[in-house]
Amino acid sequence: MQNDAQEIRQLVSTWMTASKAGDVEKLLSLLTEDVVFLVPGQPVMRKTDFTAAAPVQSAQDAPPFDSASEIQEI
Repeated sequence: MQNDAQEIRQLVSTWMTASKAGDVEKLLSLLTEDVVFLVPGQPVMRKTDFTAAAPVQSAQDAPPFDSASEIQEI
């Protein structure tokens, strides 16, 4: 279990780093075909939706992205 927890923590860290860098290719490489994003007030977002939206968002004059994540339970 400890190894699984470490892998999950590393995945979250990689996701956050790639998001901050605007590295769309890295983000896409982390997604499985059956991924589902649940965003409040929005329809379910699948990989194809994310793939279409991510390059557009990173190409626009978006404000810098920064965030923090705290994993409370695995």
